[in-house]
Amino acid sequence: MLMKSDISRRQALVMSAGAAATAAMPRLSVAQGGPIRIGNQADMTGFLAIYGYAFDIGARAAVKHINEHDGIGGRKIEYFLEDTESEVPVGVRKFRKLVESDKCDFVLGATHSGINLATNPVAKELNTFHFAQGEASQTTAERANRHTFRIRQHSRIQGLAAVDFAVDKVGKNWTFMITDYSYGQSFVTDLAPMVEARGGKVLGKIAVPVNTPDMIPYLAGVPRSTNVLFSVFAGPDALRYMQGTYQLGLSKTMARVAPWGMIDATSLKGIEQPLEGAYFLSHSQRYLDQVPEQLRPFVAEARKLIGVEDDSSLKSDVNRLVASSYYLCSWQVIFMLKKAIESSGWTSKADNGKLARALEGFQGKASLDFPMGDFDLRAEDHQGFQSLWIEQVQNGKLVTVAEVSRDKTKFPPTVDVTKESM
Repeated sequence: MLMKSDISRRQALVMSAGAAATAAMPRLSVAQGGPIRIGNQADMTGFLAIYGYAFDIGARAAVKHINEHDGIGGRKIEYFLEDTESEVPVGVRKFRKLVESDKCDFVLGATHSGINLATNPVAKELNTFHFAQGEASQTTAERANRHTFRIRQHSRIQGLAAVDFAVDKVGKNWTFMITDYSYGQSFVTDLAPMVEARGGKVLGKIAVPVNTPDMIPYLAGVPRSTNVLFSVFAGPDALRYMQGTYQLGLSKTMARVAPWGMIDATSLKGIEQPLEGAYFLSHSQRYLDQVPEQLRPFVAEARKLIGVEDDSSLKSDVNRLVASSYYLCSWQVIFMLKKAIESSGWTSKADNGKLARALEGFQGKASLDFPMGDFDLRAEDHQGFQSLWIEQVQNGKLVTVAEVSRDKTKFPPTVDVTKESM
């Protein structure tokens, strides 16, 4: 239980209201049976390791907190972690191990979109709900099925937010420079038509191989009449890209816009100038003082339980930053599962049909359970929607400059997986 001495009186009032709402929800007994097993197919090594680490600590903290508070319907959670090594064949093999050897009831998916897409049909084959964490839109579109869910915002959703902001506020001539795998490709496929539909013009599309040591030859091909240089990279590639735009002077002549994964968990120290002025589309802010006031108590308490400081550094190692929206995302998935299991009366995979119906149309309300704010999980494609934020590097700090409400990022579903039998 939260102690009043740990939070302010205002925080206590807000959290009490959330607790009362939760208590009012129907709670069915699912106590029969042993522990509920949740696996994490995480990118713990390889080029996406910073994100896998964040997903892991968020999930672990959620499991610990729930187990300390009566579990799920009286049943404890057992947590299993497997490393995908950021490789598709390895990731699929590890998913099978989690389900077939470790007997996991549910599996949190990788950050790697290629792994998500390859895992989707395996999840259906093994009758195991898979909570994808990557951002390629196909995962909950043409490659969707009823066993895959995602609360994280994908490329098309982020595109609707970024394009609306940048075309209106920055400029109409766009160039895309992206990492050459499904994550980056999905952004170009989704965003380029949006730019043109809003009266903009796409001047170029530049794809760069993963782990490219020198970005300069690629950046040299960026048209100099570009107003918005939209980029999608991960890990060290993102930093090399930003430094290259600064070295060539592009950072002074065009606005750099990118999804949050480009900078999340990257320290700004020593690279303030290369990053100055860049815009990032955020799921959840790095600095606690930039989190909206109505969400700040929940984010603060979740960070405390996860072991993260106000600047998203680790309490155990203040020199290590953690990807903020990633650890909160896995935290939220675990709590969503808890609520859906308890409301549906799920006891085993034989009840997956009931649980699917409880998850389809699920609505999460801002609380300690869902610190990133209100969200909903659309029934037809199992895609989640929440408000997003535009942050800009100003004087060496990420500052919130705009909010994009979830209603502005919704689009008609392209599939209806509810028609699939379980």
